[in-house]
Amino acid sequence: MKAKVTISRSSDDKVRIRFRDEASGIEFAEASLTIEGFGWAITGLAEQDADLSVRGLEWVGKRRITEPRKVVCPLNTHDKKVLEAWLRENAQEDGWLVSTNLGWQTSVSYVDGATVLRYSVTKYVDE
Repeated sequence: MKAKVTISRSSDDKVRIRFRDEASGIEFAEASLTIEGFGWAITGLAEQDADLSVRGLEWVGKRRITEPRKVVCPLNTHDKKVLEAWLRENAQEDGWLVSTNLGWQTSVSYVDGATVLRYSVTKYVDE
């Protein structure tokens, strides 16, 4: 498996080491160490304490496919939180993850009195 590694220092004086799977684009692991612990680790003193979080492991090693969608929404509102909730409840497709983010300028439009939502769906497939 190919991955990208990022090492950064955060504002709370921790060193964060993040791992992103190249195939899926998922950042699946993050380790957080003290600056002192990181220094000891890279100079040969093994097994330093770290906080580790993992996520999205079911998608690691799979290829991400994202497709655009649009739907006419029956709601007459400009409240994006309400529209995002409507998308979550009404636009889910089997085998796909719906992105309810309507933050783009073209995500919501009003055509002939109808509310049109542009969003995307994603799925992960074996290579």
